[in-house]
Amino acid sequence: DPASAIGLAAQAGNIIILVLKYGREVKDASGDIQALSTELFALEGILRHVETQIDSVSSSAHSSPSHTPAFAQLLQSTHQTLDSLAKLLSHTPSSSSNLAITTRSLKWPLRKGQVAEQIQKLERLKTLYILSLTGDTFSTHRALVAEITRLGQAVETANRGRVEEKQSKATLPERDICTWVAPVDTASTHREALAVQQPGTGAWFAHGPLEWLVQVPPESSAILWLQGRSGSGKTTLLARSVCQLRDILAKRGQDADRVAFFYCSFGNLASQNSANIVGSLLVQLRCCYPGIIDRIEPLYRASKKREQSSVTIDDLVDVLSSSLGSGLAYFVIDAVNETSQPAAVANTLSSIARRIPGVRLLMSSTQDAPDGLSSDLSFLQVKMQEDTINDDIAVFVDHRLNNHEQFRCLSVSAKTQLRQAILGHAKGMFRYASLVLDNLASQRTGRAMKEALAEMPSSLNESYARILGSQSHSAQDRQLLRRALLWLCFATRPLTLADLADAVVIEDGDTDLDEDARLFDPHILVELGRGLIAHDRHTEIVSLSHSSVKTFLTSSWLQSYTGNRANEFFLDQKASHAAILSTCLTLLQFTALADVSPYWPSQLETLRTQYPLLYYADTAWTNHIGDPDPVVWRDIISPFLRRRSTETVCRADENYESWIRRISFSPRRNFETTSALYFAASFGHTALVRSILAFEGTVHLNTPGGRYGSSPLHVACWRGQREVVRLLLEAGADPRVPDPGLPGVSPLKLAGEMGWKDIVALMESWVGRRR
Repeated sequence: DPASAIGLAAQAGNIIILVLKYGREVKDASGDIQALSTELFALEGILRHVETQIDSVSSSAHSSPSHTPAFAQLLQSTHQTLDSLAKLLSHTPSSSSNLAITTRSLKWPLRKGQVAEQIQKLERLKTLYILSLTGDTFSTHRALVAEITRLGQAVETANRGRVEEKQSKATLPERDICTWVAPVDTASTHREALAVQQPGTGAWFAHGPLEWLVQVPPESSAILWLQGRSGSGKTTLLARSVCQLRDILAKRGQDADRVAFFYCSFGNLASQNSANIVGSLLVQLRCCYPGIIDRIEPLYRASKKREQSSVTIDDLVDVLSSSLGSGLAYFVIDAVNETSQPAAVANTLSSIARRIPGVRLLMSSTQDAPDGLSSDLSFLQVKMQEDTINDDIAVFVDHRLNNHEQFRCLSVSAKTQLRQAILGHAKGMFRYASLVLDNLASQRTGRAMKEALAEMPSSLNESYARILGSQSHSAQDRQLLRRALLWLCFATRPLTLADLADAVVIEDGDTDLDEDARLFDPHILVELGRGLIAHDRHTEIVSLSHSSVKTFLTSSWLQSYTGNRANEFFLDQKASHAAILSTCLTLLQFTALADVSPYWPSQLETLRTQYPLLYYADTAWTNHIGDPDPVVWRDIISPFLRRRSTETVCRADENYESWIRRISFSPRRNFETTSALYFAASFGHTALVRSILAFEGTVHLNTPGGRYGSSPLHVACWRGQREVVRLLLEAGADPRVPDPGLPGVSPLKLAGEMGWKDIVALMESWVGRRR
């Protein structure tokens, strides 16, 4: 039995043989080999002693810690750790049970960091075995379980890291294809969620709903929908479910890479796109379905030929269907509610499950499942009940109280008082418990901690209101914090601290941003937003500390709150988008950005270093337009487009032309004969097209422009801008207009080649009405 102590000792012994073989034939890694083999010898000795102890206890009437579930989990964790090490040392993907591993062209396969990591894991295992055999108290048992869980997560992270490293070494074309089809990388979100997962929590889900999903018949598809309030721990629960599903597949002898995940986010518009979600799932599955990249490559090459920026969802679903056949796959999608169209995203994913037998979907949301989602599928909706979540929160609170340095000095009765007070107000909200504990841990004395406990907020909203209302800073600081929160709530892609620092100081009418206008220290924004704003020092990305912060800032609860000045921070969605739009266009009209000469990459890099927010402004300002608004058009958008007349096409403002050059990377765009409608249609700026049509009319609807004299409809078809094509057709664009650059290729023909049946029907209807 590989999961028995004697079986693990044999497994360690086989790895020792392999390591020593490296030692005989590899001369440049003797120190690493000696250190690793020493730890393996020690672990093997402990395992053989453990087996002797187990035999001794088995022949007597005494109980032993080795008979507990925790000890069984320790044995399993040891097996996983040794298996992971064997694969690192191996030149083949075989498991450790097949250690007749050839050491052909021997080269020590471990880097220094990997050696240290493996030694640390082996040392931890030795400590855990000693702990398990020398302690039998309840606290020892819980500590053992916690450490084993952390070790298992470390092994999982290391294994996934090796897969990602292997994938990163793919050929250049393959990397380009993967980036094109899956522009959103949510692996960091997955790792962050796993890092805060508390051992001992989530058992209700793993042994109930998740087990239901696993037991669905192999030939059937199923949807498990998890509904819970913001702050109740859904993301962490799903991240752990990914690991559990992979463990289940591995134990069945199936490929664990059949589990793919995605995390939607309101702070990243690209993560809300159905095509990007499916693209990411496909890229993750390519290890167990090697033909996926081959099927995507023709789509990639066709898109580059037509300068299309993305792939269609229909094409990706076709690739997924042909690749999986009837094979098993688990797709875990978190925070569907954070997409702009939750029902549409959920229905797209459910249509995949209906089309492909064996697909199982696990999706989370703050909302109930959309109507019709469950038809023709095995379906289970689970609502996170307050009582159930409070049990997990109790485990979380106990761990903090017993392990955080600030709480260790408290008496048992004081800890009990804290525990009861927090659980009495948590109401199923992990986020609330975390905020209260953070606040208590920040106190300097026991007396201050008792006072903070006595004034403990009654809800999550009250917690956030206290944070904002307790701000004793100047009016300028409060304005800076409000602007920072506004940007973090409504920006459509992640922002760096440098981006945010510029965003909060640009004022309407500015023509430049010199050092006098900038913050002395951008980190003041993180300090002002403590508890509300998170800063990743490795990536420099800033974000809201939790999605519930946005829910709070945009809530009617805050708008009507009178307890303190926190209601000054209420954010209206429409006004907030208009504010971001205004800041972006103010930046794009800076004097330094009026240069209309072609941009070289080095020039662009210099500009974006000088103005960190420039890339966001260049690529995302149109995301903030929203529905056509006459005031926004007159005061913000129209001055940037700056057309002297709608009757004739004339030269655009130099800042507008400079913007087009930066986003198109082309020195030849025929600005003087090309309308703003053409450029907006070409780049797929749907909201801008809608506003131009609303306020400038259809005078340029069929006007040729660009390098080849194409109509806006033709260039939108050519570049795959489906929604723009629909808008232009509904406004009356002529699908028969020929294109000088593509003789004989009409928009109608292009739409047919794209497979846009609904668009083709619109075009044929237009032609029919004019016969």
